[in-house]
Amino acid sequence: MGSIISSNSEESYSTLENKEDFKEIEDIALSYSCMASNYYKQGKFKEAESLFLMCKQFREKIYPPKHPGFAKLYANLGNLYTHTNQTDKAMHYLNLCKEIRKDTLCADHPDLAGVYSLLGSLQSKLENYQAAQEYFFKSLKIYEKSLPYNDPKVASVLNNLGLNFFNQDLWEQAEEYYCKAVQILQDQKTPLHATTYSNLGTLYRTSGDHSSAEKYLKEALDIRKQLYPAKHPEIGFSENNIGSLYYSLGEYSKSIGHFEAAAQILKSALAPTHPTLIQVFKNLASMYYTLGNFTQAESLYIDCAGIYSETGEQKQEASILNLLGLLYHTQGDYERARDTYCRALSLQVPDALALEVLSNLAELYCNNSENLRALETFYRIIDLQKKTLNSDSPTLKNTMLRVQELQGFVS
Repeated sequence: MGSIISSNSEESYSTLENKEDFKEIEDIALSYSCMASNYYKQGKFKEAESLFLMCKQFREKIYPPKHPGFAKLYANLGNLYTHTNQTDKAMHYLNLCKEIRKDTLCADHPDLAGVYSLLGSLQSKLENYQAAQEYFFKSLKIYEKSLPYNDPKVASVLNNLGLNFFNQDLWEQAEEYYCKAVQILQDQKTPLHATTYSNLGTLYRTSGDHSSAEKYLKEALDIRKQLYPAKHPEIGFSENNIGSLYYSLGEYSKSIGHFEAAAQILKSALAPTHPTLIQVFKNLASMYYTLGNFTQAESLYIDCAGIYSETGEQKQEASILNLLGLLYHTQGDYERARDTYCRALSLQVPDALALEVLSNLAELYCNNSENLRALETFYRIIDLQKKTLNSDSPTLKNTMLRVQELQGFVS
């Protein structure tokens, strides 16, 4: 087999000696693609990526760059990279897929609708909601022409539209499209059904309908446990969603088990810098903090801050450092609280977060009777508040009263 494959792809697809050589290479590529798809379904994204790229390498030996044989592979790679938050790579491969399908398929072909839907999901993740909506409606229009009304692909686009509206806080529209998707799926026990239930549950939790939220989030978890192996990330996502619901209701004894299950699953399934994994760590840290398990909370906050430092996300790093500073403050560890707040303030952060950290630092100085430092910190707070608040704002007036009180102590 090694003698068949040239290292020069431009030469190889034009100089293969016979159809048997071509078929052998395509069979190898197809086997890699099938194995990659299986790994993807199991949530083993690194293994899936490696095998999809091996498939690409083999197909480059026998096809020119824009051959239709690459279209599905590029769609799979784009979907994988969207799911793992590697958005630049996702955009690259999905656009390649779109170009190939537009050149080789009719305008209302379902495969073209498929790549429009994937591009919509990517644009929604990038918060380009209008662009996402346009892609989703283009996809839906094609599917409604070419597929039965109750086809799962139609439900998938409806679910994606619901999520896109939810991300814009348009809850009524989101509920409308989620419910349309559920109506199509009915009693099917599929990954899409679980995802739509999960999205509905999240919508109801956000809007305060906690009983409906619990119902749909639990149903999503039950379906996923039937479909996936125990360590699959989709199960981890469901565990985190249910934990968040119980945490918001103050039912901490129920919440902690779900958060711990989510963390255990996702830390072995996702990259250390994946946003969902970091959010799970933050949720679990908040849970430990609320329950007074400060050592465990501290460890998770430090891990999250370290990840954000590595990825250069200064706003998120400062937010975590602020929480860590509060933890030290609560424990009476003055020096570490002060140093942590100051680390947060040394980063590039928006004024609203800077105000929050400065307020905590000022209270720390007051509690430690460092009135001069507290006064200097309140002056910094007033400077920031004057940028966004009216002169008669109660918040600004209260800060000025604190300054007057401290001036009496300092003088």
